[in-house]
Amino acid sequence: MAKMPTSNQISERITELEENWNRLQATLKDIFNRTDWTGRATINDLVNQLRYFVPRADALKIAARIEELNSLSHIEGDEQSPMSTLSLQNFISFISQELRLTSPGIALSYNGNIRAEWRKSRRQHFAVEFLPTGRVQFVVFAPDSTNPKSVDRFSGTSSAQILMSKVHSLGVGDWAFG
Repeated sequence: MAKMPTSNQISERITELEENWNRLQATLKDIFNRTDWTGRATINDLVNQLRYFVPRADALKIAARIEELNSLSHIEGDEQSPMSTLSLQNFISFISQELRLTSPGIALSYNGNIRAEWRKSRRQHFAVEFLPTGRVQFVVFAPDSTNPKSVDRFSGTSSAQILMSKVHSLGVGDWAFG
């Protein structure tokens, strides 16, 4: 009859397995980070990167939505372009850096770009379309700080980094960030 392991042996084995798991995750993350995905990544590669390596509580929810949109893009017909891998890369990069943003609503533009939006009310709306070029198109509706009955509206094209510095000054952080 086999001898049962002691609680110390079990604990040591669990620790060993956890350490191995952490090393494996670190290795995979390093591979993802060092690999130039430009033009080679598939949507599934990027969704897996999001699912396993983006440290957000909503990463699984976002990954599931991306998979849903990707599936729908293939059955929508001639009006809908397939999902852009470069747009998805830019979106994942953005939400990986902006961890305080709450979970966005996510849609696919007719030309296959990822569009994320944060909306609290008609007067508080922030939407970003991630272009394959690495830039973003955006629209912001925010209450006018000098006249509470008015709404400031801004839109344009920018880098994500510049956009985020601007939206903070508009008070978007008060309602789009957790």
